[in-house]
Amino acid sequence: MSDYIEFSLSLMLNLELFFKQADTLVKNKLMSSILEEKIEFDGQKYRTPKHKEVFQYIYNNITEL
Repeated sequence: MSDYIEFSLSLMLNLELFFKQADTLVKNKLMSSILEEKIEFDGQKYRTPKHKEVFQYIYNNITEL
């Protein structure tokens, strides 16, 4: 379990770099693991979807973890 936690923390701390370097398939999987719904574009702006509960918890408590 500690290996998973360590990997997850490393990923969260380097998420921007990881996302930039990932291919389309990995980006889609990553986004679907974070977001509850698909991102919607109305022609002018994107709608911010709801985050999954577990991601929101990690995001809000990252400094404590």
